[in-house]
Amino acid sequence: MFDKGLFALPGAVACSVRSALISVAVALITVGQAISLGWAIVEVWSGHPVSSVGGLLVVFALCFIARRVLSEVGEGIACSFADATQSRLTEELKGAAWASGPALIDGMGCAGFATLLADGMDDVRDYLAITIPKALNMVLIPALLVIALFAFDALSGAIALICYPFIILFMQLIGRGAKEEAARTHDGFLTMANHYMDSVRGLRTLKSFGRSRAHAERVMASSEAYRLLTMRNLKIGTLSSTILDIFATCGLAAIAIMLGFRLVEGGIAFFPALVVLMLVPEYFTPIKAYAKDYHATLDGKAAYARVCELLTASKSRDEHTRALVESERLVQEEALTPFKDVKFSELGFCYPGASDIALKGISGYIRAGMRVGVVGPSGSGKSTFLNLLAGLADPSCGNIALNGQPLCTLRRSAWRRQVCYIPQDPFILSASVRENVAFYASCASDERIKAILEEVGLPDLACDEGLDLKLGDGGHSLSGGEAQRICIARALLDEERTIWILDEPTARLDAQTSSALIASVVRCAQGRALVVATHSSAWHDFFDEVIDLGTGGVR
Repeated sequence: MFDKGLFALPGAVACSVRSALISVAVALITVGQAISLGWAIVEVWSGHPVSSVGGLLVVFALCFIARRVLSEVGEGIACSFADATQSRLTEELKGAAWASGPALIDGMGCAGFATLLADGMDDVRDYLAITIPKALNMVLIPALLVIALFAFDALSGAIALICYPFIILFMQLIGRGAKEEAARTHDGFLTMANHYMDSVRGLRTLKSFGRSRAHAERVMASSEAYRLLTMRNLKIGTLSSTILDIFATCGLAAIAIMLGFRLVEGGIAFFPALVVLMLVPEYFTPIKAYAKDYHATLDGKAAYARVCELLTASKSRDEHTRALVESERLVQEEALTPFKDVKFSELGFCYPGASDIALKGISGYIRAGMRVGVVGPSGSGKSTFLNLLAGLADPSCGNIALNGQPLCTLRRSAWRRQVCYIPQDPFILSASVRENVAFYASCASDERIKAILEEVGLPDLACDEGLDLKLGDGGHSLSGGEAQRICIARALLDEERTIWILDEPTARLDAQTSSALIASVVRCAQGRALVVATHSSAWHDFFDEVIDLGTGGVR
């Protein structure tokens, strides 16, 4: 039920020690609270005036207040640890995504990764804030209270001690099933998020082809599947909590009945019986609280497992890359510049945790100044191949030679300094045209920016007023072709980039806009190597070579 790997987190041991000390203090105060109140009741029952037990009532009140204060302090310690860990894991996850590129995100989808980074990390924070203190309470408080129960009444202590393992066994059985259901629910939520994101991205296309209503039914089916998973998870949580309450109630009832018979027979005094009756509910409270919060934090536990899986996969890939680069340390970075050619043979790639091979057996070459097309049916691995070529991922198999030097990965600074990767969906900043175009060259002059905008076919923006025009959210909207041209203008400002890699640049453009953009790209890419993944036949007349991922051949 409890993930022992949590103790490996920075600050977890210190948090556990503080929480353990607070649990011990709470248990001792609980015993003091029961003794003072029980003694006061017995005194009043015996005929003494209430004023004579004022000191006992003060002790009870102080114990009551101290217990609440310690509980708040314990929650504060756990929350501080959870907040610090959440911030650190979030930064590590962002860093892993930045270092690993699309290879890390594509395995679970953009929407799934964004959901994990936002809502998922909040669930992780709640999981960390609750699990450690509640688990320690479940172990330490009952252990100390059962000692007190044996001290006041051995029979009651024995009954309480016998009931506890059965409750733990039941929680173990229920928790195992609940954990599996929570994992399925978490995966279902990520699937629904990815489905929704894909639907939003392709909404215009679906509407254009009259498929929006049919697709809406699939969105509804996805959300309904997630609803059923959630309700099944809630059903298990509610049922387990109810049965746990029944176990605890039966244990309390057994002790109360035995105490009642023995009080009548004179086998036990009123004071110890009263203290035992007050301590038994406190004995079962920590395990009931843990069971209740266990189901409440299952989403956080599933999200934490996914975060650890992603970070481990990213770390493994980074170590693999460092080992490859170290093994190639004899290859000097200067020998890789300027770019002359890159050759690859039998390249293959498989996403971590995926059973299907995303790319298999691709061979070809690219020379400086060459225009290469990458074609193939949807799902054949065009984007995956571009990621490998851009140095955003490492091939699972195959050989690469850059400028005649054999390499195992293109994730090298000398290569990345020369590559400009323009994705299918260019990102437009919520900023002026000037800031968007000069994003990678902030020192570029206005004259240079205007010349670039003229070159890519955006003369309306190549003026002082046009450069100050705000784009993005709340600003001037751009067509797909204009957004691509802004992205190309960014690339042109960086003259060090000698390889352009474009992923479906004309996928959602009309024929006229597509032709104009193709002409702009070909004209602007003169002297540079150009690699374009496309379905459009309009590009084929401009290619020197075509790599067909469907057949694995070059033509």
